[in-house]
Amino acid sequence: MLTAAWLLVCVLLAVPIAHRVARHITQPIELLAQTAEAIGRDHNAGQPALPASAPAEVRLLQREFATMVARLGDSLRLLDTKVRERSAELAAATAQTDTLFRAASDGMVVLDGSRTVLEVNDAFCRMLGHPREDLVGRPLAAFELGVTDAQRALREAQQARAGHARFESALRTRSGDAVPVDVVVTDMPGGGGKVFAGVRDISERRRAETDRAVLEARLRQSQKMEAIGTLAGGIAHDFNNILTLIAGSADLAVGDIPDGHPARQYLDQILRASSRAEALVRQILTFSRRRDEQRDIVAVAPLVHEAAGILRSTLPAMIEIRTDLDGALPAVQADAVQLHQVLMNLGSNAAYAMRDSGGVLTLNVRPLITAPGTAAAGIVLTVSDTGAGMGRDTLERVFEPFFTTKPPGAGTGLGLAVVHGIIASHGGTIEVSSELGQGTTFRVTLPAATAIVAPAAAEAPAMAAAPAAAAPVASPHRKAHVLVVDDEPELVRLMCRQLARLGYTAQGCASPAEALDALREGAESFDVVVSDLAMPRMSGIELAERIRDERRAVAIVLCSGRVTDEDRERAERAGVSEFLAKPFGSQQLADAMERSLGADGTRH
Repeated sequence: MLTAAWLLVCVLLAVPIAHRVARHITQPIELLAQTAEAIGRDHNAGQPALPASAPAEVRLLQREFATMVARLGDSLRLLDTKVRERSAELAAATAQTDTLFRAASDGMVVLDGSRTVLEVNDAFCRMLGHPREDLVGRPLAAFELGVTDAQRALREAQQARAGHARFESALRTRSGDAVPVDVVVTDMPGGGGKVFAGVRDISERRRAETDRAVLEARLRQSQKMEAIGTLAGGIAHDFNNILTLIAGSADLAVGDIPDGHPARQYLDQILRASSRAEALVRQILTFSRRRDEQRDIVAVAPLVHEAAGILRSTLPAMIEIRTDLDGALPAVQADAVQLHQVLMNLGSNAAYAMRDSGGVLTLNVRPLITAPGTAAAGIVLTVSDTGAGMGRDTLERVFEPFFTTKPPGAGTGLGLAVVHGIIASHGGTIEVSSELGQGTTFRVTLPAATAIVAPAAAEAPAMAAAPAAAAPVASPHRKAHVLVVDDEPELVRLMCRQLARLGYTAQGCASPAEALDALREGAESFDVVVSDLAMPRMSGIELAERIRDERRAVAIVLCSGRVTDEDRERAERAGVSEFLAKPFGSQQLADAMERSLGADGTRH
């Protein structure tokens, strides 16, 4: 019993002792736990003081806690500084991006995954003429024109595959117009399906492409017309030789047949047909710009009034003719006859287009003003009708020679080709616009005259011989001796017969080299050399220059169906006294001989 009582007393004494010991140990640990909890809440929180009786291990742990807290404070302060710096940089970058987005000259659009507009910049609003609130929240497809669902699906597939897509489209503006655009769509990183679209207005580029296409078409047309003109000029030259043979032979035959002979009417018909063919060749030469022109300072208004008067008197009454002329038109430097031909041709074509139901033919002339406040650079002549119009295929060929929409016998197809050649030779332009059922308009521009230039020589005028080519007087009683030079033997024989019929003694040569040999052998016996202009290996002008260099005292007559101003200038320097236009008859040849030889037989 005593033992049990002793144990009970010991237990009763041990409990408070144990409590004091545990309290002595756990109190510092609790303070450390509170410190850790306070640091978790705020690293700047102070640490509680440990009791003096706290174990050394606890005090060491407290010091470690204090060091850790100090380091944590330094790290947090450094992190806070970095965060503030990065936040400032991000704010600046965001502001810059927002400024670029707002101020960009190209349209910029942010779209969600369903391609609904989330944000737009000012340029896109200006492009479509809509305020921002009209665009945000609407699908971009609502503003696109002419795009199918299949095309949109193709774009989205390309974007899903490559992360971006580029295409051209057209957007409808607030006024209903279409704006051509170039669009680049790019996925936004981390955008949750959002995309960014850059939209550029390419209206200027499209206009430039259209203008370039028009210029290229004009260049191709010009090159084609130039090539056809060169070909036509060459054909006309050869045709002139044939006409000279036909007309000259018929002319000789007429002289051998009396008036009552049955064959006389056929010869007269040949001569009339030759005359018509000659007129056709002149048109070809005008188209190929090989024919000489009579240039002068010309007032356009009187020409238009004159042409309108003639058209009124010749066209059916159901065609109304109107003239609209500006009162201050500059003069142009031109061949008045050819400009009259242009007006009559365009007017006649317009009348033909209105032949069935009538209509209005309008001749309008205005000054050509290239810049505000400047003098007129020329004139603009428009000839328009309310006729049947032309389709695209006809428009592309309208200036081609021998192309015509008229039935056989109603036209040669040279009219507009000749007009084109005349305008081009005057330094002008001619354009045509037409639609089926909407009439046709020809627009002609001609530069203003800058100075009065001496008129060019006529088709086949006499030319004064150079002083070096002057020759002594031949014996009046002796018939003039003529040397004929041409690479066409038939023409040589024909001209020799014509000259013989006129009373001259003629000798023929088939080449310039043969002619030079004949002159060297009997220079004093020849009074005149009649030579073709265009010959192989040596032209008629080169032959004249050789004759001049050798001081042969003969008059020189050149024959050609086409003579340029350059040819005339060079021929004059070479001492050529006459040009004889092909085709020619005996009378024209006789006149040329009389001009190159004096009435008394002297050589000029």
